[in-house]
Amino acid sequence: MALLEKVFQAADGDADITFAFQGGEPLLAGLPFYEQFADAVKQLRQPKQNVRYAIQTNGCLLNAAWCSFFHKHNVLVGVSLDGWRKQHDLYRKRKNAGTYADVMRAIQLLRRHHVDFNILSVLSRQLAREPKKLFAFYKEHGFSHVQLIPCLAPLQEKQSAYSLTPELFYQFYRSYFDLWIQDVENKQYQSVALFDNLLLLLQGKTPGTCGILGEC
Repeated sequence: MALLEKVFQAADGDADITFAFQGGEPLLAGLPFYEQFADAVKQLRQPKQNVRYAIQTNGCLLNAAWCSFFHKHNVLVGVSLDGWRKQHDLYRKRKNAGTYADVMRAIQLLRRHHVDFNILSVLSRQLAREPKKLFAFYKEHGFSHVQLIPCLAPLQEKQSAYSLTPELFYQFYRSYFDLWIQDVENKQYQSVALFDNLLLLLQGKTPGTCGILGEC
């Protein structure tokens, strides 16, 4: 935990500090690792420092013990879910079977334990062709906070079967925005990461995603 000590030594006495865990699959580190981490943070943090946690998971390993830990420490959980069953299972498989049922089970556990979560969907070529269906799916399941991560081919490499094109990116968001703004006008706000960041920019504020400015 030497790195943790350096973090708190470098931070101001009233700093906001966020520890975000991503992977791979961060739950593979095991619950004892995170319990020890949280205990160390409790010992090292200064009274006026505000510590937050976030974790991104595919949900397959989630159980009641994990959810109790997340609730206790106010961990914001990002759940990877690429839409409805057929779409999600297109690329998210294990042992030749899709993981949609596992992810939806995990979401029910999070709700049962009153854990805050959002949905992260990879915007592949296939998903980008279905903006209306995706919007309806999110609404049907009550997903009020969503992030859409564009699936891009590595630089200087050819497009793959699932890579997003600029044209599809534009067409998707044009259609999705029309649906989104209708709900906003009806006082039904769905937090979409890209739209939230653009609204912050329009207000002269710093967006939550630094890359939207072209640099971090």
